[in-house]
Amino acid sequence: MSTQSLDCWIDVMHKYTDSYLWVKETNKFATNNLLDYFKSKSIDLSRIVFAKRENLYKDHLARYKKGDLLLDTFLYNGHTTTIEALWSGLPVITLEGNSFASRVSASILKSIGLDKLISSSKVSSSFLTSLDTLLSSIFVAILLHFLLFNNKSGSNSNSHLGQIIGFLLKS
Repeated sequence: MSTQSLDCWIDVMHKYTDSYLWVKETNKFATNNLLDYFKSKSIDLSRIVFAKRENLYKDHLARYKKGDLLLDTFLYNGHTTTIEALWSGLPVITLEGNSFASRVSASILKSIGLDKLISSSKVSSSFLTSLDTLLSSIFVAILLHFLLFNNKSGSNSNSHLGQIIGFLLKS
């Protein structure tokens, strides 16, 4: 895990103050180093959650459903992690790098038509712009799903759909 990845994640955490970062727990040294780094960047350590290894694969996969978004690492992307996240319905945002190991997630996302989840620049502001685009898209998808499929009140909420979409596209 590079400091470049960590710094992008920290920028996300500073921008989205109600966010948490959930990372795999590997060993005490790595955990302590990560906590020290986040603390040095003024991140409340209670917002960092370490996931222990699960004995059963189904339990491991079930955890993905608890997340909102997977922020990929740079230099060495998620490989199996990206596939598992997408398979579980968890969106992934990644940076397309120059080496094989840093292009895997982008290749996976492109192969299923999710090119907009790929950031093209290591500059944190570009990564944040990609994240904002993704979050807007997720918001619109949830709103549309609610309006189109979850209208149990019997009223015609869909009559306002065009107005809502127009408003969202202007913002």
